[in-house]
Amino acid sequence: MCGIFGIAGNTDISQYLLNGITELKHRGPNAWGISLIDSEGNTRLFADNHTFPELFNLSDFKGRMGIAHARYITTLNKTNLIQDAQPLLDKDTGLVISFNGHLQTSGLREQLERQGRRFQTNNDGELILNYLVNEISKKWRFNGSIDFTTLFDQILKPAVTNLMRELQGRGGYSVVGLLGQYGLFAFRDPHGFRPLTYAASSNNRTSHVFASETTVLRVLGEFETVRHIEAGELIYISPNLNVYKAQMPRASPAFCALEPVYLAAADSILGDVEVDQLRRRLGTELANTFAHLNSRIDVVIPIPDTSIPAASELAFRWRKPLGGIIKTTPVRSFLEPNQSRREFAAKQKYRYFPSFIKNKRVALVDDTIIRGTTMRNVIGNLRLHGASEIHVLVTFPQITHPCFYGIDIPSTKSLIAAQKNGDLNYICQEINADSVNFLSESKIRNALSSLGPLCLACTNGKYIGGIPQKSSEITKQATKSFAV
Repeated sequence: MCGIFGIAGNTDISQYLLNGITELKHRGPNAWGISLIDSEGNTRLFADNHTFPELFNLSDFKGRMGIAHARYITTLNKTNLIQDAQPLLDKDTGLVISFNGHLQTSGLREQLERQGRRFQTNNDGELILNYLVNEISKKWRFNGSIDFTTLFDQILKPAVTNLMRELQGRGGYSVVGLLGQYGLFAFRDPHGFRPLTYAASSNNRTSHVFASETTVLRVLGEFETVRHIEAGELIYISPNLNVYKAQMPRASPAFCALEPVYLAAADSILGDVEVDQLRRRLGTELANTFAHLNSRIDVVIPIPDTSIPAASELAFRWRKPLGGIIKTTPVRSFLEPNQSRREFAAKQKYRYFPSFIKNKRVALVDDTIIRGTTMRNVIGNLRLHGASEIHVLVTFPQITHPCFYGIDIPSTKSLIAAQKNGDLNYICQEINADSVNFLSESKIRNALSSLGPLCLACTNGKYIGGIPQKSSEITKQATKSFAV
């Protein structure tokens, strides 16, 4: 669930590039990078996992086209945060991409290596980079003058079409990229697992933007056109800022349900609805589905931040006070690269109000329970502060299967709901709750119906975009083929 961003304009876009990727840090806190085409047509690249992008010195980075990436690590090796950072650059051609998703690389990677392509990282996005370089180079060498319509219709479009065909059943992806000095492009996989927005302005500072989420746009100015890139759609922006579009054959739509529930910023727009409103709809489902608990609850406490809208709606409908916990750091513990870091993040990020908690029966609202790390810590603190009962309400079904499309759930081993066949008594015991209550798959689909068909493979095991191998041991083997 990395954050990707691209922009092309008729003035220097470097500051917009940094502003854009800064707004997507919630999607990828582990590392970030930028790439742009400078005034001499050279591809410049920078990646880092120490400085905040908003503090980066831009004096050496100027250009009119660029892409950026906020990295969320799902590789086995998570000690070197910068090793496989993006954007990914092919130095021979200047083609560079930023990628959000997950791909099975085995077989196709070896095929490209036999054809002379070199892989420098463990990042599965490099499969896309090498495939596009290989396909485009068959017809054009990334140099010399070329008609941009010809470049799109006869070179880029066929290359992306063939790529999508080759990647069918290998996972999900959204991509932004630069054809060296020859333009900016973006596309989504035919299922549309991951979000990608296109925005354009036509004022005196004409610009075109691609971003994982619409929250980016609020720091970039006014745009006359804002829409989601369709599943299987390719958009190309030429250096003279003309727009070319093509729709590839679509597959069965399957938008990741965790995007609105957990990943996306509250002010982003998904399916023409603010994420905040989608989460409030989940709160309505909680209130209706678990109405029998109303009389047993004194206060509603959200585990901030993503669960606040649902908890607020629940508290309103049940006529209960809301509060008890505040978040003091922007850390998202699930996105931390290892379990010790997750546990430390869970301990440091919340503050509690004993006067709101002591001797109260609590409805504790969260968006998901994955490993149970944060939930154990929060419930432990609520007990220490005197809560008499704690009933957990979760706006997502039990997560019992790994994800192969961009979320760091590589195996069932660490999933608390996958143990004991999802036995609720076992989960209660493990997190020290009096009851635990999950929304069902049908309730999720009802609340998020405006988004169309959803991918809920992590809850039901229906992998519409393919799995690494057809085996009962896919959960153990998957991480060997995947890297973001």
